Amino acid sequence: MKWSMQSWRRGTRTPGLETAPTAGQRCQLTLAAAALTLLFGVLAYRLFTLQVLNHPYYRSRVESMLNRGGLELSWGRRGDVRLACGTIVARETVRYILAIDPTRLSPEKQAQVLEAVCRQLDIPEVERRKKSQRLELAVNPGEAGERRPLRYLPLGRGIPEDQAMAVKQLLSKLLTKEEMGSFCLEPLHYREYPRGPFLGTVVGATQLGKTARDLAGAAGLELSLDAFLAGWDGHRKVICDGLRTTRLFRNENVDIPPVDGFDAILTIDARIQGIAEEELQRGMDKEKAAGGMAVIMHSKTGNLLAMASLPAFDPSHFHHYPKDELDRRRRNRIIESQYEPGSTIKPFIAAVALEKGIFRPDQIIWAGGKEAVFLGRPVSDVSNHGPITFEEAVIYSSNIGMTVVGLKLGGEGLIETLERFRFQKQTGMPLPGEATGWRTPRKKWSERYSTISVSFGFELSMTAIQLLSAYNSLVNGGHYYRPRLVERLERGHEVYRMPVEELGQPIKPETSQAMRDILHQVIERGTAKGWKIPGLPYGGKTGTAALSNGKSGYHRDGRKAFLSSLVAFAPYPDPEIVLLVMLEKPQTQHFGSSVCGPIVTSILRRIFRVPDEETKIAAKVKKDGGNSSGVKVSWKELAGRQKAAGSVNGAATGSKNGRF
Repeated sequence: MKWSMQSWRRGTRTPGLETAPTAGQRCQLTLAAAALTLLFGVLAYRLFTLQVLNHPYYRSRVESMLNRGGLELSWGRRGDVRLACGTIVARETVRYILAIDPTRLSPEKQAQVLEAVCRQLDIPEVERRKKSQRLELAVNPGEAGERRPLRYLPLGRGIPEDQAMAVKQLLSKLLTKEEMGSFCLEPLHYREYPRGPFLGTVVGATQLGKTARDLAGAAGLELSLDAFLAGWDGHRKVICDGLRTTRLFRNENVDIPPVDGFDAILTIDARIQGIAEEELQRGMDKEKAAGGMAVIMHSKTGNLLAMASLPAFDPSHFHHYPKDELDRRRRNRIIESQYEPGSTIKPFIAAVALEKGIFRPDQIIWAGGKEAVFLGRPVSDVSNHGPITFEEAVIYSSNIGMTVVGLKLGGEGLIETLERFRFQKQTGMPLPGEATGWRTPRKKWSERYSTISVSFGFELSMTAIQLLSAYNSLVNGGHYYRPRLVERLERGHEVYRMPVEELGQPIKPETSQAMRDILHQVIERGTAKGWKIPGLPYGGKTGTAALSNGKSGYHRDGRKAFLSSLVAFAPYPDPEIVLLVMLEKPQTQHFGSSVCGPIVTSILRRIFRVPDEETKIAAKVKKDGGNSSGVKVSWKELAGRQKAAGSVNGAATGSKNGRF
């Protein structure tokens, strides 16, 4: 039955309702209805302001919280550094940072985690104690309010992937699922040098970049080619909560893919580099030298086949060397150190004098004697060779004879010689820290001091790479090539080749031929006559120079104060390679021939595959006309046998076209 106010007034009663609402009840109902209406009105207004009026503001805030920072999905791989044969000397690998949040673990679990990690990673006891102290400091940083406990504590860096996974599996057995949330494995860029110190001073090293996960070149090619080797990281935005634990990808977001760096392919030959390093180290050990250099160049192109600078530098331990030790090992002496060349400068002066027609090769220029005086300045030779010709001044490395030649050329002629062969100019190699060299300026040049001193290799300085490049142009027909270390840069199908660059022609081909003949005689009957290689004719020039003490003069401590050198080309008369060997401060002897001769001959013998046994047999033949078995072996037969063995062909050098 429907109830109404009118029916009540008429006296009609409704079951369950005995009396009509009073005025007070009606007022309460009215107030309740008004309150509800007002409440819903306020809510409606608030929703209107949030969703309509302030919609852009709150939308931007929500998006900033959800998309904060984005997420790097992958990084661009840093390019490899490889040799011509494909040997990798630098590459990027995946390593990890292992860290924990100690505040989420009990003290007992903290100790267990630390012990398990140190045991799995074979961390020494001393380092374990240091990590334990850092853990204690992280959990209890000091008095209350002084500093908050650390929630991110690294326990290891640069951990290989297999070890990282082993640690994770081990900790999963010690910790609960909730406690495993305190464990973090963060991938990072990591540079690996598979060959260790092999070619270390050339390859260089990397260090941390702008971020803790990034790499940047710190030395060598890693530094000079950093813009090409480095990759670019890729990322895309994600949706995440305030704790950054929920990550959802939006389909409408455009991914930014990573870009790998270029691979650098060098001209270095792995076999020849290994030979140079081994023989140089053997020679340094024998002579107890402070440092050494061996650099080998392909004569026809300027390609560098080997660059050995000792003591060795291992890029893998770049951050472990003490500062003084790092400076000594990291320095690439071939391009960064400059020295007075000594007698190795003499062939260049002779070449210019010969080309200008000032002397004939067989012209006698000195009547003989060990001492002479020029412009009131005494000049002496090691020994008296009697009357010497122009070419014998180079063959016997006569200071007196070369002083005659230098004074005839004059100061301007010597300066022209240095400029022709690009001394005191950087070669432009793609390596950092190349020195320029030095000579006395024109305004300070004097005939009595500068002209005479420069004639036999003093009062000027140059780098080993400058000397070798100039020597190459001296014997290869007069073509000065820029030293070429990087053959190409490649990334997939994108390839940039570094061209062979000829920078000039300091002498004519006929002058170069004459100098090859003269330098061959240095080995046959001159200052390096004790270092002939049967079956492999070659030419060269020895040099011995006093080392500067870095202040205003020279060391005065005897044999420790010399730089011994020998620069050579092989084979004669058509050179395939040129090489330079230098030793700093040899202590058993100091003449370039006796110090560097054994190293050069060993390197040449191994490069051209001249066996030791053949050399021994040849020495026996020369001595008594027979060998140990009584079989006669002629020099011509020995040379033919060596040629048939492939000493100077493609099989020996590893190239496809028969040359290096």
